[in-house]
Amino acid sequence: MASFLPNLLLLFSCFSLLIFTSVATVKTRPQIPIKPNKLVLKVQKDGATNLHVAQIYKRNPPVQFPFVIDLNGRFLSVNCENQYLSSGYNAPVCHSTQCARANPNSQMTCRTCSSSRTRLGCHSNACGLMTTNPVTRQSAMGELAQDVLSIPSTQGSSPGPMVQVPQFLFACAPSNIMQKGLPKNVQGFAGLGHSPISLPYQLASHFGFPAKFAVCLPSAPGQNGVIFFGEGPYLMNRGIDVSRKLTYTPLTIGRQGEYYINVQSIKINNKVVPLNTSLLPYSPKRGVGGTMISTTTPYTILQTSIFRALTQLLINQLQGVPQVKPMAPFGVCFDAKKFASNKAALTVSSIDLVLDNNRNIWRLYGHNVIVQPSPNVACLGFVDGGLRPQASIVIGALQLEDNLLQFDLTNSRLGFSSSLLSRRTSCSNFNFGKSSTEIKKEGRKMHSFGYRANALLTFAVTILALMCAMASISDNLNHPTPTTQVQVLNINWLQKQLNGNDEVSMTMNISADLQSLFTWNTKQVFVFLAAEYGTPKNSLNQISLWDGILPTKEHAKFWIHTSNKYRFIDQGTNLRGKEFNLTLHWHVMPKTGKMFADKIVMPGYRLPQGYR
Repeated sequence: MASFLPNLLLLFSCFSLLIFTSVATVKTRPQIPIKPNKLVLKVQKDGATNLHVAQIYKRNPPVQFPFVIDLNGRFLSVNCENQYLSSGYNAPVCHSTQCARANPNSQMTCRTCSSSRTRLGCHSNACGLMTTNPVTRQSAMGELAQDVLSIPSTQGSSPGPMVQVPQFLFACAPSNIMQKGLPKNVQGFAGLGHSPISLPYQLASHFGFPAKFAVCLPSAPGQNGVIFFGEGPYLMNRGIDVSRKLTYTPLTIGRQGEYYINVQSIKINNKVVPLNTSLLPYSPKRGVGGTMISTTTPYTILQTSIFRALTQLLINQLQGVPQVKPMAPFGVCFDAKKFASNKAALTVSSIDLVLDNNRNIWRLYGHNVIVQPSPNVACLGFVDGGLRPQASIVIGALQLEDNLLQFDLTNSRLGFSSSLLSRRTSCSNFNFGKSSTEIKKEGRKMHSFGYRANALLTFAVTILALMCAMASISDNLNHPTPTTQVQVLNINWLQKQLNGNDEVSMTMNISADLQSLFTWNTKQVFVFLAAEYGTPKNSLNQISLWDGILPTKEHAKFWIHTSNKYRFIDQGTNLRGKEFNLTLHWHVMPKTGKMFADKIVMPGYRLPQGYR
């Protein structure tokens, strides 16, 4: 009790000074909305690759970089090897809460850098993330990182003040996966997929608006499209609300966070394209079939039989237009001069995607169907994807241009507008005209005396907070005596996946008494149960099976009956007859001071000898 009161008084003094400093800071900084309800990103089309690029502000102080828009990407991937300089950079350790958030449905990978010198993107005991170039499909292990992300807010048809996410989670990706198939100077991939650390989810969580975003891609290089984050209305020039007349269809989430819709048939001039309809539904169990939406695929990709049926029907209706030798990657091309003068071409070149038992139609007009790779050649903007692609239909970027697509992740639905050109507007009509000037002005303000004084004061408060944490020594005097027991009741299955990896499902009783971990300085305890075993390749494999957050001491004594919350998968065939440990790990989050972790290892568990 004697040490408790001085610590409490010191914490109160620190808190009071922090409040005082915050008030002073508000007076010296420009007045910006603390929690805007809508944010925007500028989007541009790269003429060389036909990919779309978003301009994103990263680092502290903020610097603008181009990122390829990856609609199905799980997170923001950044090349940290290219002179990455920032005062806000941090690399969360393996098995931290940030690492658990980044790997919700898979085992955590503890990454140790092979280099002898620590650098950005290369730390020991870092949280590993598998990063992928969505264009070339090349993958490499990266690491989880945190830094400042700045983004313009908006209240109308133009950008507003910049706001910040101080600890935005992203992946430091190796530079070797960003060397092929991308626009010049691109620094990574902006993942918009269904993932806890994708751009839409992190922005919604930080600013408190619904998990919604809308994509409006420009149709030509030199034009600016827009991505909205947050609730509508989405306004273009002259106050046109492009979100007013959206048609909604259910949105299905793929195994890796991809976005699928349920296309049930395709029509051209009310004539149904003869398709093998068994290819159209998405199979969640196998992760194949269905219709996926993609921004990293320039043109729509169709399974071979669908491609042949669709293009043949179009060819039949365009008999008066001579075909020419196709230009890669397209399979059907026409004489552009004859195509433009043919009356049938104007009606045939619109295609209906029929959704939801014929209740809704997404109409693709001519500019979303026909592409002109050279002055004398006009091609159908569809590509043969082979006999066994992952998705039977992948709607590509050409078919999305000048269409507004709202991804309502809260209600699992997609809102689409069809072509905005029919409403006398386009995706290029959001006014980004003043944003560059405003950003330069804010950049000059950041180097003004007021900003420098504020930075110095913030630094002083940080040092004082560190002193407060060091003064809170009561946690060091606590000697906890936690107990735990795990009983494996049943091995539900031990099976070999289609990709050759072993997977286990088990039912367990988990009991623990962690109440002795709690002191007056404990905010919460993050706890997770991991299966740990060795293989010839790795001396320690650690797979998270279950986790939870204990907010109070009363919650710290618990008993649960559960199957493994996360998938128990080995990257190989090592689990049959494997002896393993079950280890209960915990991380104690203090109100002030450093976080500490510990564990209890429970050995003696063994898996069956054969698959079941």
